[in-house]
Amino acid sequence: MKYLLVALLVALSGCQSSQKAASHFDGQAMTMRYHVTIGKNLSDQEKDRIQMAIDDNFYLVNQIFNRFNPQSELSRLNALSGEERMVMSDELAELLQLTDRMVRLTHGKFDPTVWSIQEIWKKALEMGTLPEANHLEERTRAVGWGKVHLEGRKVWKEETLTQLDLSGIAKGHAIDLMVNKLNQMGYQDVYMEWGGEIRVSGQHPEKRPWTIAITPLFDPDPEHSLDTVALQEQGVATSGDYLQHWTVGVDTYTHIVNPETLKPIKRIDGSIASVTVCAPTCAMADALATASMLFSSVEEAQEWAGSFDDVSFWFLSR
Repeated sequence: MKYLLVALLVALSGCQSSQKAASHFDGQAMTMRYHVTIGKNLSDQEKDRIQMAIDDNFYLVNQIFNRFNPQSELSRLNALSGEERMVMSDELAELLQLTDRMVRLTHGKFDPTVWSIQEIWKKALEMGTLPEANHLEERTRAVGWGKVHLEGRKVWKEETLTQLDLSGIAKGHAIDLMVNKLNQMGYQDVYMEWGGEIRVSGQHPEKRPWTIAITPLFDPDPEHSLDTVALQEQGVATSGDYLQHWTVGVDTYTHIVNPETLKPIKRIDGSIASVTVCAPTCAMADALATASMLFSSVEEAQEWAGSFDDVSFWFLSR
């Protein structure tokens, strides 16, 4: 296990790729920038083919996993009434099965049904107040992964109000899908970053591992990096309390709601400010980074993280 404890917030830097023997693809998907590097020179025809694959991947993600798209398959699932069955696509079934494994692996700390109550908190906090107790009570019974049932490609919810937000795993999963697709197309040396999350396969064009730098927040200069990580067929994700937070009275609340207390975690001295996770897949890193933010102290989180043999964590305290 590897730990880095510093009193700074950090973000992952981009990979510094060689301009020789490499091809780059940059764009924006669903408001987040993406970058893909293929570790070889490509013909114009190959570039067009790869760009089409990238576009198709993001179209699939938007049509199936995106909660903000009212026409997506996930939105249709959220609109189901209690006990109403829905037959899922293979893609959504695969992601929900993966989600089920991560819920169990984190002992419920990763739970996408927390959105059922999280949206109530977020709306109130954005207006500078706390939600009314009766609004919270109404949604309390909707939270809990055990209220979602999977049976092959069939899914149903016990409670109509149960809502799923897969953003804590879907972005990582989308990156995994893209890298796997490129591998299947015959491109083994791939680096992909989307919204700060990363997955690599093969090696850098300079015949070394893909290497990333963990740098202070808003300072992507590799010269100021806190650590560097050589990746081999791995994914990296970061979760933190620094992007969305609101102060009400003397307390500063974050966007991360604890599925056990059903309350947002607060920013306080000594609390976990950021977690970076390196795991076999980006989806796994994504979910574990989200779950890691819920521990009351770095020490408690470290003890839990020590149970993973193939995952590295970097905890950053406030």
